[in-house]
Amino acid sequence: MGVSNGQDATAATFNSAFPSKNADDVIPSKWNLENIDSESGENIVNLQKAVNESLSKNYPTQAVSSGGEIDIDLVKGVQNRLLESSSGVEALSLTPFGNIGGWKNGTEVRIFGTSDTNRPTIIHNDNDYGAILNGDANLRRFDSVSLVWFESLLRWVELTRNF
Repeated sequence: MGVSNGQDATAATFNSAFPSKNADDVIPSKWNLENIDSESGENIVNLQKAVNESLSKNYPTQAVSSGGEIDIDLVKGVQNRLLESSSGVEALSLTPFGNIGGWKNGTEVRIFGTSDTNRPTIIHNDNDYGAILNGDANLRRFDSVSLVWFESLLRWVELTRNF
């Protein structure tokens, strides 16, 4: 099976060169998908899950009180989170996503402020499960900060901000 350089691009050439979608067929080679996620072992156990985790997901606004934590899913990919404080300017927990862990290495969380009055503040904290920031992040309406989880550091690290 295969198409050679210089062959005419016809239905006959291509239909015989690739596996059929309508009939049983034999593939005389090995499919090799690079898998760097140790969770699956040698094979990609759930390809659809891997694809879904590479996408982004938007979440509704969360109101966080002083010392509170931002909700987060334990999936790899990009999570877009809308955030405001419960009352005025309030500092979140020094571990803004908690200290339970279990996040996938490389998970990105984009946090968007939704209020000029109820402004959550993410505090720079160079301790396990803390956020390494370019200064504290006090989120006003339409401000955003992106953080990436690095398992080897046990830290959320600021990637970007727009303020």
